[in-house]
Amino acid sequence: MTTYVDVVERKDTITIDGYTSNKTERGIIKDVARVVAKYNKDEADALLECLKMGLDKYNNPFAKASDSDGGYFFEYEEMSASRYNEETDEVEYKDGFHNYFCIRICK
Repeated sequence: MTTYVDVVERKDTITIDGYTSNKTERGIIKDVARVVAKYNKDEADALLECLKMGLDKYNNPFAKASDSDGGYFFEYEEMSASRYNEETDEVEYKDGFHNYFCIRICK
């Protein structure tokens, strides 16, 4: 399950970030694929195809933003889900969401 999902759609790219309750790489990929499917079905299918083929060092959808040169990347890191609510001037926490993810796909 995902929460605090934010989408920035530009001319050539879509950047999606948020938090997932999944703790494993396979679970993170499944959650992100569900979100990505709303914007690009082919990219979501490609993420799920990685799972069918089995994850290893050659078949892995994760790529660092620093290596992307403005194109595709997909990263995650373990942390608690929180965001700042400007209306209430408070930080909001969601228990049970363990990993922050960010993915940018090219149109």
